[in-house]
Amino acid sequence: MSRPEDPPLRVDVAGGVATVTIDRPAARNAYSYAVERAWHDALDAADADPDIRCVVLTATGDAFCPGFDPEAMAAAVVHGADTAGRSDRPFHHAVTRSVPVIGAINGACAGVGLALALTCDIRVAAAEARFSTAFAPLGLPAERGSSWLLPRIVGHSRALELMLTARSFDAAEARAIGLVHDVTPRADLPRHAAALAARLVARGSPAALATIKRQLYRDWTVALRESTRQANADLELLVAGPDFRRAMRARADGTYADFTPSTRPQEDS
Repeated sequence: MSRPEDPPLRVDVAGGVATVTIDRPAARNAYSYAVERAWHDALDAADADPDIRCVVLTATGDAFCPGFDPEAMAAAVVHGADTAGRSDRPFHHAVTRSVPVIGAINGACAGVGLALALTCDIRVAAAEARFSTAFAPLGLPAERGSSWLLPRIVGHSRALELMLTARSFDAAEARAIGLVHDVTPRADLPRHAAALAARLVARGSPAALATIKRQLYRDWTVALRESTRQANADLELLVAGPDFRRAMRARADGTYADFTPSTRPQEDS
């Protein structure tokens, strides 16, 4: 059973970065299908806007996303799983978008919230954040692609341990196992994530960033020979494009290229 609420996300755009904030303080930013649909809409809007070069996903307050909405979970005991409100796009929609996505994990991140964080390309965390897979004690499977993503991020054996024990662990351990890439005090997290996003905007060719992102996810499922073949095709395409020429001219002048307007290719899958 869902409850009426204000829009579950805020989107703020500045300096080529769209900052998307889960904003359900009364529910501690618990996941809902409204959050899912709004998140996917925000991703599509960012990917379609050539002026947006990076997306940052975070949340308000001291919780990132501690799992699925407890009211919906309680209703599932009586009525079974209700999936009618899900987005018509895959849960891992962020992975399929061209624009890089940074997850700024400001607090509790568990269950489907952890699955959501795994779909971000880069993850940074507040020192106060805590993590858990959370599924096994609830009698649930590893949800929403987390059984595919987590082993590829932290390794198969570590993923099994985290999934089977569902133990809580802190941001320092999350960094040590490669789940997050950096840790900073919560008060500094927005500035830290913004600086990382600004670096991507300032230094990265949009076409190159989109291609590299696509390559890295694609290459999880192809052989080395096929990866090399496709990389050669990507190389020919980008060398013939405007960003490479801009970069070479800037390099000759001892400066960094200005990649505005964006030349990011658009992906539909």
